Amino acid sequence: MKIVSYKHGNGTHLGIYINELVYNLNSCDSSIPNKMNDFLEGGEELMRKVKSINQALLDGTLSKDHVSHYSLLAPVP
Repeated sequence: MKIVSYKHGNGTHLGIYINELVYNLNSCDSSIPNKMNDFLEGGEELMRKVKSINQALLDGTLSKDHVSHYSLLAPVP
């Protein structure tokens, strides 16, 4: 599982990188913040949510569109 910061349009977002695709974590679960620093402050509770989203995307039980035309950023910008 890879959690990434990325730029899309005029904003920066938090995503999960799976099989060379990026999925916006906030669009998968609105309680997950869009900024890495805010996510890190959320601790283990947010990490559990992201692990669950990761597994659901891999299993196909969660269907979300991946992000097109993004630029990866430093993990903690």
